[in-house]
Amino acid sequence: MTPRPFRTNLVAGILAGGILALAMGGSSIAKDELQPDRLNFGVVHLGARVQGSVRAFVDPKEIAASKVKVVAPDFVTVDSVNQGVQEYGGARNARGYCDIAITVDTRNVGKFSMPMVMSLGEHRIEVPVSAEVRPRNKAQARVLVVDTPFQRFSTNDASLFDPWLKLVERGGFDVEYREIRLADSALKGIDLAQFDSILLGELGIIRLDSDDIAALRRYAENGGRVILTANHFFMGTVPKANKVLLQYGLEIQDTENPVQGAIEVRAPHIIPCPLTDGVTLLSFHRPSPAVVIDQDRTMVLVGSPNKADEHYVAIALAGKGQIVSLGVSLWWSWVGKADNAILLENLLRRKPRAD
Repeated sequence: MTPRPFRTNLVAGILAGGILALAMGGSSIAKDELQPDRLNFGVVHLGARVQGSVRAFVDPKEIAASKVKVVAPDFVTVDSVNQGVQEYGGARNARGYCDIAITVDTRNVGKFSMPMVMSLGEHRIEVPVSAEVRPRNKAQARVLVVDTPFQRFSTNDASLFDPWLKLVERGGFDVEYREIRLADSALKGIDLAQFDSILLGELGIIRLDSDDIAALRRYAENGGRVILTANHFFMGTVPKANKVLLQYGLEIQDTENPVQGAIEVRAPHIIPCPLTDGVTLLSFHRPSPAVVIDQDRTMVLVGSPNKADEHYVAIALAGKGQIVSLGVSLWWSWVGKADNAILLENLLRRKPRAD
């Protein structure tokens, strides 16, 4: 299955080409630039699956002439290495690239930090890789993140992940990061019952197949919380998210607010409840609102300041659990604004039955 591209006025087909930095206001890609510029996974726990990837840009002539070689530190397994040439507007704009997909070894407690070295012809490119593996505590909330934010199509500036990494450590979450690779479905081979919440974004939503959707519904109905981060900007996420949500009385609109720049939301549009404790200001960029179809089966957390019947964050009540509609994509960038991290931490920490 070929990924469908983002919808953006700046660059068409960003996902397929991997130049998200342009869509977020970055400069053109230079030789030897990395996406992301380092792989810092922060605090993870014993036995968790922790995956990521990086894309290195190099001279296309060298890609044609040489085979990429990768030397990884002992705590990293290299899952795949792929190289090629991508073109934008003809051969003059061709860029060579090398994609490296990895899994972090979480079998031992400790702080691990060492560069992964990629060699191509005369080039030697170092990719910093780090993680702190801590013992697992049964009292910690376990979170499944699909698709991993630490990957080749995210950004060239890994500092964007810092607010998320701080949230994970502050909240004491035991997080598992799965990357969507090849033609696999989003949740293939994953036992969802071992997680307290599931955070799905980008390809994690697009690659949901019918079995995945059924599994998510069962998981929620048995008491879990599913968080769907979908909007019109990331083409294909809204229709697929709705296949999970619709039967529970909530539907995301495949549209976006025409307001340019950030949309700030305050009271009374932030509805007081345990899940919004500590939240006074939220910020959204190009959000897609949800509309309530069945009021008896839904709960609104954050309404739109522009339309009373549209909501930026809402919950579908699914049996004993909940399915959350969060009308943004690129959640790992969104979380760093205003009180967004507080809201997301609340969603990950609190059990549905406690709300």
